[in-house]
Amino acid sequence: IKSMGFNSVRITTIGEIHKQRKSNRLFIKPCITQSKDTVMFLADKNNYQAYFSAVDELLDICYGEGLKVVFLLRNGMGDGARDKHLARITSTFSDHPGIMAWDLFNEPLYFDTIFHEKPSVINAVKSWQALVKKNAPHHLTTIGMEGIREVFEWDPNLMDVDFISFHPYEYEPEQVRNEISWYGKYIRKPWVIGETSLPADNGKVSYAMQKSFAEKTLSQAIACGASGYSWWQFKDVDWKTYHAKYMGVLQLQGLTRMSDGRLVNGKAKPVGNVFKSFSLSSYGGSNCELLPNYFNYSVNEKPRLSTLSGRIVNEKNEGLEGGVVMAWNHEHTRMFHTITRKDGSFELIAPFIFVHWIASVTGYTTQEGWIALDKKNKTLIKTLPFIRLSLVAGKENYTQ
Repeated sequence: IKSMGFNSVRITTIGEIHKQRKSNRLFIKPCITQSKDTVMFLADKNNYQAYFSAVDELLDICYGEGLKVVFLLRNGMGDGARDKHLARITSTFSDHPGIMAWDLFNEPLYFDTIFHEKPSVINAVKSWQALVKKNAPHHLTTIGMEGIREVFEWDPNLMDVDFISFHPYEYEPEQVRNEISWYGKYIRKPWVIGETSLPADNGKVSYAMQKSFAEKTLSQAIACGASGYSWWQFKDVDWKTYHAKYMGVLQLQGLTRMSDGRLVNGKAKPVGNVFKSFSLSSYGGSNCELLPNYFNYSVNEKPRLSTLSGRIVNEKNEGLEGGVVMAWNHEHTRMFHTITRKDGSFELIAPFIFVHWIASVTGYTTQEGWIALDKKNKTLIKTLPFIRLSLVAGKENYTQ
């Protein structure tokens, strides 16, 4: 990883502690590749020591190679057991020079299954931040956001962390570069691309396309003010879907011999050269692009079965720019989003029928609603009344 030009690594899974529902006991699964996973309960002092010893060894290896670590944890809102663990692990490794940041939560949009109003999330993150800063004051904190769509609950500007990590992926045309434009324009905290990728097996998707995606999104991130850029992930994996399997910088086949003679399973794809040859100066001068499909990524997708329009305003009926409106189909298996213009207006289009919508602006409250459908109609054209939002109480404390 270091020889390919990277200076840091984000480590997942090992820090994402599990919790037994009945007993509230925390545990880890140290052998996740076994058909029957092993379980170690951390209530046992010896188990805790063994776990921390393994983490310490891992951090030492990374730091010894010249890599800083972003270490992913799994916290819970109002979860006393996890709070104690957060205090314990951060205090144990408070002096380890290999840690760049503690990642306090991964993709709330997917893994926080209960809807929370923004003040509840603000308070939870504030308490985690206080624990970390008390026990590891020299380490940074972050939260890994799925992307724009986190604004409905885990509003990036309201999170009391040192920087925000965004995880945009290309589910729609040019989605990543368009989302990066939004980050650059509306996020007032330091932010990085914490994950992104385009899967490629050099068949269905060519390695050249993957390499081009990395070049374009890296350039866009720098132009839009990102403080860092990370690729998911190091190596291809044998997971269920195409999207998950082929995101690696390394393919699974073949061997790579390092300069010191060590062998690494897998060979680098051409995308690796983007990072190995990276120079900040070579990306200077480019503009933070606002692409033609910024307001509707899939504007050319047919058929056009839904058009949802309206206007987001504040309590004075003034339009709010940069708001996010998202709508789902009946099964909640597909969703599209759009961004409001300067006057707060929006138009969201899709090749499926909308039945549920949600809207918010960073720093403001969230509203959602349902659309009554006439089963006789095969298309939907709907204009919503003003979506009136209020400022979130105390937001000024977290946007500096």
